[in-house]
Amino acid sequence: MRGLVCVVVLAGFGCAPGDTGRAAVHPVAGSVTAADGRPAVGAVVALHPLTASRGVAVPCGRVGADGTYAVSSYAPGDGAAAGEYAVTVVWPAAP
Repeated sequence: MRGLVCVVVLAGFGCAPGDTGRAAVHPVAGSVTAADGRPAVGAVVALHPLTASRGVAVPCGRVGADGTYAVSSYAPGDGAAAGEYAVTVVWPAAP
């Protein structure tokens, strides 16, 4: 596995959960770089809730060419529910 540095930023306001039974989510974005400072293009950032709760997704996002990612729970880039998470970053080797 490659050496990584991960920064997660929480900001903004949540979407109303409405009658879907889904938890309200908040935008989550950040950047991931390798130990040498290069963007970790293609890495997957996943947020695993520390407490199980009905209606809470496992938000994740893929790192783009500029090293940034936006987390998605229900729709692209919508974010994550408020709470505590264990963050994992998986950066598969190129084929």
